[in-house]
Amino acid sequence: ETLANLNDIPHQQPPNLPPDFPPITRDKVTSTISTLSNRKAPGQMGQYPSKWKESQTAIIRKSAKDDYTNPRAYRPIALPSTLEKLLEKVINNWLMHWAFLTNSIHPGHVGGRPGKCINDALVALTLWINHKWREGKIVMGIFLDVKSAYPLVHRKILIHVLIQKLCPPYLCYLINSFLSVRTTSLKIDRVVSQVFAIPNGLPQGSPLLVTLYILYNSSLLLPILPSLNEDEISILYRDDVTHLLATESVQQSQKRTKEVMTRSQTASTHTLKQEGKWLAITLTPTLSPGPHLQIIKTKANNTIHQLKQIIQPAFGLRQKEERVLIAAVLTTRILHRSVVWYTNRNKKSMEKQLTKELFQAIGLSTGMMRQPPSPFLKL
Repeated sequence: ETLANLNDIPHQQPPNLPPDFPPITRDKVTSTISTLSNRKAPGQMGQYPSKWKESQTAIIRKSAKDDYTNPRAYRPIALPSTLEKLLEKVINNWLMHWAFLTNSIHPGHVGGRPGKCINDALVALTLWINHKWREGKIVMGIFLDVKSAYPLVHRKILIHVLIQKLCPPYLCYLINSFLSVRTTSLKIDRVVSQVFAIPNGLPQGSPLLVTLYILYNSSLLLPILPSLNEDEISILYRDDVTHLLATESVQQSQKRTKEVMTRSQTASTHTLKQEGKWLAITLTPTLSPGPHLQIIKTKANNTIHQLKQIIQPAFGLRQKEERVLIAAVLTTRILHRSVVWYTNRNKKSMEKQLTKELFQAIGLSTGMMRQPPSPFLKL
């Protein structure tokens, strides 16, 4: 079933094979897997194959950095075996099936759940705030962003959390083996470092990454089901957490948060503000779309500047191809998170700004600034 959902088997051969080694095809993988027993986890006593726990990490420079002697100016990209991800997808399917069957994933978790996306988290947030305002209550929010969330996951604590949630033993054994004795080497240009161990953290790019993390950090959420009837809720999108509190007065809000905000170290770095930012949207005291409209304008100008380098006669793009490029790049960027602000109250201002940016893009291709954008972008 997992193989059927894949577009194609990635064309990556295992290392240390001669160049003329025949490619590994979908049929070969399917026939090999079909001979395995489906009554136990792969390997001896549920052990994850050791060869699939080896990887190579490419170090890539980030663009437009002033100081490349600073390690933060580089981005590490892990390159594990692609065949490994096939087994990880199967394990992830088992894990998700168990988690939803036993309600082990908090309803406040949005990222990583099938059928959910970032828009669901943003709509839930703004809907709850507007509902509490209509009740005449004051809303206070605490926004948390977990730093280096995935690399700092502790393997033993993760397994302890899974055992507490009564995860099936075969999955606990397999996940523990999957995260144990992992190794990698760093590659910069053509220089490869020595192999070293990775004691903790979740493997970059793994299909299990998000599922394991939302189970691992479930304690960050309040033990309350998110509902419009509740005055306290938690919403989490992967590693971005928000706790919302609705009270009758400011004094009640300060009383509820007194334990956190009166600590000297916390109070100096976490002061009360009229505006907040979560998942790249700015939340104002009136939830106005003004800051988001400015973001749309900035994104559109940057994108149009980039498209100018491609949409020009020297490249020989046909007008239909230019329309596809504008629709795929520009519209995707300016519509990102716009669903939150596209309400009856803000509809006209949103449409005006979006239409203005589309007119600029159309001018790149046609040289006309008065052509309606909708017919032009219709593919």
